[in-house]
Amino acid sequence: VQFLEGLTTVVVNLSTSRLAVYYAEKLVKEFPVAIGRSDATPPGIYWILDKQIDPALYWYGEYIPPRSPINGLGTRFLQFSNPTFGIHGTTKPWEIGRRISHGCIRMFNFDVETLDAFVNLGSPVIVIKEYKDFPEKLSDLPEFIAFKENFILTNVN
Repeated sequence: VQFLEGLTTVVVNLSTSRLAVYYAEKLVKEFPVAIGRSDATPPGIYWILDKQIDPALYWYGEYIPPRSPINGLGTRFLQFSNPTFGIHGTTKPWEIGRRISHGCIRMFNFDVETLDAFVNLGSPVIVIKEYKDFPEKLSDLPEFIAFKENFILTNVN
């Protein structure tokens, strides 16, 4: 599922460890996040493919139940179209703002619950690496313009 004309878009800035939510291409809210170590979180375009409440963690074949202190996924998990990555809560809130994950975007549980309520399946997630603030209008983000142009070109009949 991929939507271009949906109302919500998520932008993650790896350089500032911030996540922004846009509604109708206008900046609505920013959140602090934890990101992947080094280059574990690659810039690119993804889509929200699945949303889970109280997700279980499967780590190297081991099942770790929801809400377990060693289940680092927190209270929500928003799976990217690339199954290696997603946005999730955390059982370690002191790690927010750091480069600590294996590639996922971590948020405070109350923040990821807000995000989960706001975004839909198919919402685009644009991961960028810029040392600047999020623009007020999504149309002022060069990566969004390139994404729109590429999406239109690849989906023309």
